[in-house]
Amino acid sequence: MMKETLLNIANRFQLKGEVKNVRPLGEGLINDT
Repeated sequence: MMKETLLNIANRFQLKGEVKNVRPLGEGLINDT
C-alpha cells in the first residue's frame, strides 16, 4: 500500500509539475545560499 500511495502522490505531483521543484528543492536551497 505504501508503494501505491507514493506512486499516486508522485503522479499527482507530476501532473502539477511540482516534482521538478521538489527534487532540486534541497540542492536548490544550498545552491541559492
